[in-house]
Amino acid sequence: MLGQSKSAREIFKFDLEKELKDPKKRAEIQAKCEKRIKELKDKIRNGTNPAEFDDVGHLLHGYVSLEKLVKHSARWS
Repeated sequence: MLGQSKSAREIFKFDLEKELKDPKKRAEIQAKCEKRIKELKDKIRNGTNPAEFDDVGHLLHGYVSLEKLVKHSARWS
């Protein structure tokens, strides 16, 4: 039958999963995350207008989560 030769996990993979398999690409993504986290923290420290504060906080949480995922993916590969 169709699709029985591969597991469901192998059939569907996110683009990020594929990119994290490559050590060069993983290091590049991690460097971008670290740079962006630093920029967002600096923006919060220097003060942003109240309307942007929540958006910057949400972005910061997202990048921190992505950074954790990238670091953990090194163990999976």
